[in-house]
Amino acid sequence: MDARQSQIVLGLDPDPQRLWPGGTAATGGHTRTPSGAAAAAVETHCRAVVDAVADAVVAIKPQLACFERLGAPGRAALGRVVDHAKAAGLLVLADAKRGDIDVSALAYAQSLLGSTPTPFGTVDGLGADAMTANPYMGVDTMAPLLQTARTNGAGVFVLVRTSNPGAADFEDLELADGRRLWERVAGRVHELGVAGPESGLSDTGAVVGATAPEHVARLRELMPTTPFLLPGVGAQGGRVQDLAPAFAPGRAGGLITASRSIVNAHTAAGASPDPAGAARVEAERLRETAWGLA
Repeated sequence: MDARQSQIVLGLDPDPQRLWPGGTAATGGHTRTPSGAAAAAVETHCRAVVDAVADAVVAIKPQLACFERLGAPGRAALGRVVDHAKAAGLLVLADAKRGDIDVSALAYAQSLLGSTPTPFGTVDGLGADAMTANPYMGVDTMAPLLQTARTNGAGVFVLVRTSNPGAADFEDLELADGRRLWERVAGRVHELGVAGPESGLSDTGAVVGATAPEHVARLRELMPTTPFLLPGVGAQGGRVQDLAPAFAPGRAGGLITASRSIVNAHTAAGASPDPAGAARVEAERLRETAWGLA
């Protein structure tokens, strides 16, 4: 079983205070500024994590804020981590959660999925294969994202029912027709999608939190052909074995994302103290568990 048969997505949320051993020493010539040194260490760490688990995952999901907070060197490091993952044969899902009016939405899409024409030539963006998007300013804000994604053979995962506890504050609100807000959003995501000619799956995905598995079956009912990106497994408390309804359309119907549970696996009781080895074992365990559900 290789990475292309995996349903596991490696989340990369690097914390400069919690890097694998060796990362903090690998700052090269960037030690002249804190941002340069931190970005170099984060890049070394992320590349090492990718190398450790590339055979067990299908994609990486870098959290853009974790790189952008390190300034321009952090953004440059993100680009190199993306290139490294692609060279390893992995897809890249940019965890950006962008959502804005049409002009800004187009700029976000060009930055992450496409390119920007200028009088000086075309400027390439990050080159991600998909991005996450926030729909709460309205469906019109999704149009530039989806159009750019389709032009570039990429995808968009729209926040529907997220994994954080505060999701209940707004997403679970009951509407006048008796439906919850996330059910309304799910219906629109289904309508926005275009089914692929071979897979039958929609080109518009949904972010569905693994921490509320009681909603997964209803979400699958509302979005029968939509790929689900399922964050919250591991450190947030979600369990792979509770997510079987996500795979009703087939194995590709669900992508399980795990971050800290893989990257910090070496800190668990009884785990190997070798970060790369422990991460590989945990990623393979998640892959085997997910494979058994589909």
